[in-house]
Amino acid sequence: MTHRGTVVVAAAVVALAATVGTGGFSTTVADRPVSIDVADDANAALGVDVSYVTHTTSQTQEPTSAGTTTGTDTGTQTATRTGTEPATSDQETAASSSLTVTITNRFPDGTALTAVTVDYGDRTRTLATPTDPLEPGDSATTTFQDATCGDTVHVDGRSDSMTVVLERNASCDDTTD
Repeated sequence: MTHRGTVVVAAAVVALAATVGTGGFSTTVADRPVSIDVADDANAALGVDVSYVTHTTSQTQEPTSAGTTTGTDTGTQTATRTGTEPATSDQETAASSSLTVTITNRFPDGTALTAVTVDYGDRTRTLATPTDPLEPGDSATTTFQDATCGDTVHVDGRSDSMTVVLERNASCDDTTD
């Protein structure tokens, strides 16, 4: 083959490659097994325990004094019955409720939570700050008074490397004290 023939063949190969384009993958699918353990809130890396309690208080007023009754036996028209009236008292019962939220840092050593807030309704409580972090193994608790079962609690926990945001409902599995 002559030099000119080689150039023509090379030019044809370049022209053909330019019109066909290049090859490649636009999508790749790979099967890789993934195993994720799911823990309940009280055992997760950010432990969250929400408990709703109804508090019942009773007030008893002093009993009224016992008195004596005298009756007349209608058959004989004589006063034959004498007895004592039972003492009576008035009792008032009042109920209030509270919602207690406990946050536990179960992350590995070195993962201090530098911001933890708990929102309930229009109330917000701060349980950790950069100057007062929640270290691994430590817990913090806050209580909201006048709570309603079924209401939602928002928890936001943050460290330098991660963020956990979750919502939980106050369980109506009512505990009374």
